[in-house]
Amino acid sequence: MSIITVNLGDFNPVMDGVIVKRVVENASDEDEIVINIDSNDAVDAYNIYSILESGGYEFLPKTSDNGRTYKIMARKRRTSDDRPKGLE
Repeated sequence: MSIITVNLGDFNPVMDGVIVKRVVENASDEDEIVINIDSNDAVDAYNIYSILESGGYEFLPKTSDNGRTYKIMARKRRTSDDRPKGLE
């Protein structure tokens, strides 16, 4: 498992969507994706969420301690076959 970090500068929903889509398509099932956006642009991150959802990812948005950075942490959604069985 590796962590793939994507830093999006001046947020452009279309171009940044293309960048995130490429990352999602090339990431393995074990990789974690961390997307950093300026917190002022967080309201425009809806297309990023759509790309992650359609790629089978579950994600958690967080704001940094200083409130300047908006971070989206995503991992591939587990299927029922991947989950441990029983009381493990």
